[in-house]
Amino acid sequence: MVFSLTQPAKITDTSIYHEIPKVFTGNRQLLADNAILKQVLEEIERIVCKRKKLILKGKTMVSILKVFDELKKCIAKVNLKKSKQKPRQKRN
Repeated sequence: MVFSLTQPAKITDTSIYHEIPKVFTGNRQLLADNAILKQVLEEIERIVCKRKKLILKGKTMVSILKVFDELKKCIAKVNLKKSKQKPRQKRN
């Protein structure tokens, strides 16, 4: 294709014009694939959630934050006890 400086090129004469439908087709295909994958992911997450509920049914769950809070309380109690104790005297 030869461009002329006196006449502007028509959009239908450019190679980009011919590639646009291919890009749109690919875009539509990717959007469809994305939608399908989202549905599959939701289904898998639903199944995993059900299995977790069955496995954990009747079990006591403790969060990490609760464990850390209890650990801090225990450390504070130990430090308090240490500060209340009389210092040991050295034997000669």
